[in-house]
Amino acid sequence: MIFGITKTINDILYEITGKIDNKTKIIRINTDDTWTNGDLWFPSNLLAWRGLIIPDNDNKPKDILELYTKRKKIDISGLSNESITQKAIGALIAASTDWEFKLERGCLDRGRVCLFLNRPLAIGKIIRDTIKHPIRLIQENKTIFFCINADPTSRLTTFRLEKLKSVIENIFKLQGYEITDTSLEKYLLTTKSQGPIDDGYRKYVCGVVKNPKTNAKEVLETKDSYMQRKMKILEELNEGRESEALNHNEVKLRRVAEAILTFEMLGVRPSRASFIEISRNPEQSIASSKGGSFVLYNVARIEAIFQKFEKQYRIEKWEGMEDVDRVDFGQLLSQEEWELAYNFVLAYPQVLRNSVLHGDGLELCPQLLCTFLSHFSQKFSIYYRRTRILTEDREHLIPIMTARLWLLKAILIVLRHALEVLDITPIRQM
Repeated sequence: MIFGITKTINDILYEITGKIDNKTKIIRINTDDTWTNGDLWFPSNLLAWRGLIIPDNDNKPKDILELYTKRKKIDISGLSNESITQKAIGALIAASTDWEFKLERGCLDRGRVCLFLNRPLAIGKIIRDTIKHPIRLIQENKTIFFCINADPTSRLTTFRLEKLKSVIENIFKLQGYEITDTSLEKYLLTTKSQGPIDDGYRKYVCGVVKNPKTNAKEVLETKDSYMQRKMKILEELNEGRESEALNHNEVKLRRVAEAILTFEMLGVRPSRASFIEISRNPEQSIASSKGGSFVLYNVARIEAIFQKFEKQYRIEKWEGMEDVDRVDFGQLLSQEEWELAYNFVLAYPQVLRNSVLHGDGLELCPQLLCTFLSHFSQKFSIYYRRTRILTEDREHLIPIMTARLWLLKAILIVLRHALEVLDITPIRQM
């Protein structure tokens, strides 16, 4: 699944200007209060569009919407500014009939043209595309190669370099890259900015792993010793708590500890130092409490819902559970459901692309993926607490329950895929 909204953005740009410029960022995706501010927006001020348009100085339009009406030869003679705005937005909505994501309405608010997608159609498309098609990125026919320069004094720092190498290679492979030592682009992941380097390699300097108490490189802990301490802390923190995900099983504790460690190592920009977490007090935690372990817990939550559904409900009674094309996704009306689908499920492939930027140079940003997963898990957790997914067996509740289960299936696909990219084993697989 490719980040489909990009095509709709290009459709809007072409409709307004008659041009497509993949480098311009003038049409923005909105992720903050989309209910009020729209799902997409762009500035109305003509100055923001310079380079894309050539205004008629003899009959200069007041904003981009009026210029659009003139370009499309829409009659606006004698109309007020408000009416011209409505006419232009109406034309954009009409033009979107054949687009992947159709527009439903729009408004001009504080210099921004805010556009709202047809959400029932959009959420259905997002879920169906995620269910039917494997997550993939725009394919590149390129090669690249990475190796690491082990830190002789800090085994945790060496582990961070190894983890970074593995994860970025996973993302490059999703983009169609071949990881081969015959590549003309070879990078050495190292913590040393000075020193010799083999011919044909470029340095990518990374930060070391530090101890937060001393603010110095951690030289005593190994991965194994740190993992054992993590597991002990997790066990103590969960004493007396109900935790189906952990259940004090040593293998499960190890999986959770590995997830936490991954987020500690990769949750900050690679060029910066990462800090190990040594406090047993959650209030003094450096790493986010909504990190790797929280992602695992939410995957376990979703899978528990499906297990309960299979045990307690007769699947044959639920029309649509066998065929996603038969589901009425217009049942998903809440803002939280829209944000889960639009801000997270749809956005995931683009987050992956942004996590490794390769053009004239190389920028590694795995922290973006970690932040995305933390926010995704927080949003789903709120939805999980507020929403009863499995309802009583009443005929009029079947459609909404079915739609919600398919939304959860799409969420599960994204979360499990992201864990695979990060080399984190979900609890269920043990």
